[in-house]
Amino acid sequence: MSTPQESLIEYPSDFPIKIMGAMQDQFAQTMVALVQKYDPEFHAGKMEMRPSAKGNYLSLTVTVRATSREQLDNLYRELSSHAMVKVVL
Repeated sequence: MSTPQESLIEYPSDFPIKIMGAMQDQFAQTMVALVQKYDPEFHAGKMEMRPSAKGNYLSLTVTVRATSREQLDNLYRELSSHAMVKVVL
């Protein structure tokens, strides 16, 4: 029988997540809305946006208030499976 791994993160804490996708209308707004499902107090002011050198991609760094490993796992799963998202770190 396996036991759940201990988390290296102390909860609650602020946790940065990098989201990368193609430069397109509504990418940042869509990601803000998705993140707010898991951190209702998140707002766009807690997000850094960085376009790629050629302007084809946009990198977003969102800092969420992590309250549990389950919350972060679910957020990562939803972000990773979203059609607009290329990479989540």
